[in-house]
Amino acid sequence: MEIFFYFTHSSCFDFICQIFSIITPCFLFFWFLYSQIQLYIKNYCKEISGVYAGFVNQDEDTTEGSKLQRAIKMSIRNINDKGYFLGDLEYGEKELKLANNIEEFFDFSWNGIFSFVGKLDYKFYWNKTRHPLDLSENRKYIGKLFIFSRLDLPFEISKMDLFLDAEYDAFHYREMKVLKFSLKKRYKETAVKMLPREFILYKSSGYIFEPLQLVDEFVFKSKK
Repeated sequence: MEIFFYFTHSSCFDFICQIFSIITPCFLFFWFLYSQIQLYIKNYCKEISGVYAGFVNQDEDTTEGSKLQRAIKMSIRNINDKGYFLGDLEYGEKELKLANNIEEFFDFSWNGIFSFVGKLDYKFYWNKTRHPLDLSENRKYIGKLFIFSRLDLPFEISKMDLFLDAEYDAFHYREMKVLKFSLKKRYKETAVKMLPREFILYKSSGYIFEPLQLVDEFVFKSKK
């Protein structure tokens, strides 16, 4: 009887050891995959932070001999490892008049500053060489952008929609470092009437002739 118990107990113990010997490598493998996923997501989120800018084209008649120069600057300052980011967006217009073949900019005809909360969903792509200026090769990420007049919302709120001005569909082209936004819904028509239905912004990399430098020079820089 004791011998039978010994062999039975030994067999159970060996069986448990075999199970653990199979489970442990599998667990370590999946933990490694999870850690790599989190690392890739954090690295992607860091790439989103920065200053973006671009000119805006709007079909709107202007007086003869003049036109409006429109632009947007976006600053993404805070982003977490889940893809949520916060910042502010500045929209500006300047009138350009042609007098004796000389271009002259006047002061702002309209400008506004808005706060926003955005979210981009991460997904995996094959790791391969991609041309940064070829749109078809760019990795594309989709998300949302929510525009607020201000972010100092009440500490306890039941519905965030009460403080929303507009909602945009967001598209991030990773290699080009471009953000594209398309209007989905206006919550307060009068608050964001100057914002376009669609606009494209380019991330600043410090180049002399990049969109941010041109936007600052022709729209946001005060000239007399």
